[in-house]
Amino acid sequence: MVIGRRDLIVGGAAVVAGGVVAAMASASSFGSDAAAGCQAPVKPRNRPAQPAAIVWDGDGGLHLSAYARPGGLVCVGRANFGDVFTRELAARGATVVVYLDAIIDNSYGRYHQLLLEDSSIGPVVGRWPGGPRANKWGMLTDFRPGSVLQAKFGPVLELIARENPHVSGIFLDDLGTRSWFPGVDFEAMPEMEKADYRAGAIELVRTARRVADRYGLALFVNGTWSADDGGGYPDPGMHGCALVDGGVIEHHGVDEIPFFAEYAASPQWGAGTPRGIGYMWTINDADPATRAAYVAAGIPAFATSQVDRDTVDAPWSTIRDFGLPRRGCPGEPGRRLDAGGW
Repeated sequence: MVIGRRDLIVGGAAVVAGGVVAAMASASSFGSDAAAGCQAPVKPRNRPAQPAAIVWDGDGGLHLSAYARPGGLVCVGRANFGDVFTRELAARGATVVVYLDAIIDNSYGRYHQLLLEDSSIGPVVGRWPGGPRANKWGMLTDFRPGSVLQAKFGPVLELIARENPHVSGIFLDDLGTRSWFPGVDFEAMPEMEKADYRAGAIELVRTARRVADRYGLALFVNGTWSADDGGGYPDPGMHGCALVDGGVIEHHGVDEIPFFAEYAASPQWGAGTPRGIGYMWTINDADPATRAAYVAAGIPAFATSQVDRDTVDAPWSTIRDFGLPRRGCPGEPGRRLDAGGW
């Protein structure tokens, strides 16, 4: 199935006008043998599977230096995205992606506060009709098309890209076309409400893709895009979202491998991105056996099984350059020059 990017991204405005954002490099504290250095771009690929790192808080610990190279994928958190170590990682060629959750009203962290609270970007974001609590972290936001959140989402992504020229991607948590939150009974929703949920998720990824293309970012979504159950995009009868570089499979067991093997293999993943392929990411906290089983089944491009999400484990395999963006490298394109405004 051939899916053109022009067919997928509809409507919306362009980026805020401004100067070129220069890629930022800094002197590395990782040591001379920690990275191969910034090299010429490679052809995108997603095999063989390799490790990825998560550093929600702190500086990642001793083993993070192994990811300071082209091919290293590191997701940083709500507050440490601008720390020195993130810039050093990026300067050595790693793809640093920053966490953002627009679906739960937890406003901890600079960009979540700007997005969700009354801020310079716009008024406070409302809650989903009925005010359901998604989980222990917060309530479900109102992300339906035309909502305050939709209006603020693009400008916040723009700000992330402009303020952090070392960041090469966004990890969009909880973003999918149907809910699996324990506090949200998706099956009991009226069909119109389910349609709003799907439409809102699609509009968010359209916005994210526009910003990502203009600034040279990768996108990962940790949410469900299952065929005929919320539905993929643009074809609801297929798994996957064409506008993101990869999906995330988090906390699923070996008994679910048959489903996720089909889910991850869908050609719809990544079809509308500059790289044109999907990079599936599996996360199984402190469970290397399950991680290994998913890898053996050919499911992920990246796989993580850290004991905790603040301290990085030693890589379980070789790290190779898969062709994802690396804006921290000197000379790497930082953004497109098309002007406009939200």
